[in-house]
Amino acid sequence: MKTLLTLLGIGCAATSASLGASIFHISFDTPESIEAWNVAGDPFGETSKSWLPAGGNPGGALEFGGYHNGEGAGRGYELFFTTTDLSLGGATDFSFDAILTGPIDGTNIQLRVLFDGVPLFGTPGGFISLNAPGPLNGDSWTNFSYDLSSIDPAATNMTITFLVAAGAFAGAGATMAIDNVSVIPEPSAYAALFGLIGLACVAARRRRRQS
Repeated sequence: MKTLLTLLGIGCAATSASLGASIFHISFDTPESIEAWNVAGDPFGETSKSWLPAGGNPGGALEFGGYHNGEGAGRGYELFFTTTDLSLGGATDFSFDAILTGPIDGTNIQLRVLFDGVPLFGTPGGFISLNAPGPLNGDSWTNFSYDLSSIDPAATNMTITFLVAAGAFAGAGATMAIDNVSVIPEPSAYAALFGLIGLACVAARRRRRQS
């Protein structure tokens, strides 16, 4: 019995480590959670970034966007986040939830994700559109999920950029809320296995306390 408990303990530690290494998740449930998300150059002061304490999916959310004041050329309102200690081992998808929170006019909302400088999307500049055409809307949250099979699992740096590309006229722009930015870990079958191991770990700890 003691040997079995020891093996379970080792398995629990290894499982916890592997799960912790392969999961990345930001749910924006505290004001501090948006601090690492930065607005790029904004010479006209039109970009907004704020924390929404409610109305997320669920809980809080990060709201971002901007509107053209009518002067000069079109605008690019940019928000980016970078992490340098990512572990992609076993990860399958990059995912997030989004919803429009203000009017959208003459605007293309775009996304770029880089892993060690390599774009996830094979498009010019590495950007894809979320709304033109796309499912992003103001009526309900939309989940966006993208396969990571083309990305080197040894990559440790990830940079996420949201770009609100507004037209060159007054009122062009949009605001959106972002929630549950994640790197999805092992497939569900592995998650179920880890869950069973977790239950076995709990049982093992209880037996140790009782012995």
